[in-house]
Amino acid sequence: MKNIVIIDYGMGNLHSISSAVRKLGYKSKISFSEDEIIKSSHIILPGVGEFREAMHNLKFRALDKLIINISKNPKTKILGICLGMQILCKSSEEGGIKTPGLGLIKTDVIKLEESDDYKLPHIGFNEVCFPKNSIFRNKEHLKKDFYFVHSFCLKDTIKDTNTSIGHSEYKNRFISFYKKHNLVATQFHPEKSQTNGLTFLKLFLEE
Repeated sequence: MKNIVIIDYGMGNLHSISSAVRKLGYKSKISFSEDEIIKSSHIILPGVGEFREAMHNLKFRALDKLIINISKNPKTKILGICLGMQILCKSSEEGGIKTPGLGLIKTDVIKLEESDDYKLPHIGFNEVCFPKNSIFRNKEHLKKDFYFVHSFCLKDTIKDTNTSIGHSEYKNRFISFYKKHNLVATQFHPEKSQTNGLTFLKLFLEE
């Protein structure tokens, strides 16, 4: 039986994720309770907003150390979405100050490059190129469209061969999908990405 918890740390689109999970036929809880999070089979860490505030909220609710400890349990699957992906990284330069993150993804968060043709934030559907053996269990590189809203992204410096990394382009290439063992993260919003997003969430929840 799936025990799905959407972590509430005061940053964003909790109910839209809950609605998407419900469309797939699953029940979920929105919670910041340590007991409920520890007992979960699947954790979804959403996020809309500013990195520094997100880290403050996590620490205030003692969720930062809890998430790090749970990540060590291979039976618990974790999905970070948008800001929820970024806070899993080592740090972010958002706000002009380097703020430490949870350090589970071994790279930093930087600002997307901007130009006359590429305004920030990056909003709308964009292509994600998934690597071989991604969450879609594809044997070749696979491209699908997903919905994005962001001005910051993961620095493309991860070299770990045990990690599955997908990319998107908006003026420059950036990491938009990450998977290593029980940890999955996306810069895009699966809950806003129509059929492709629901398929993605279904595959995550069935792992």
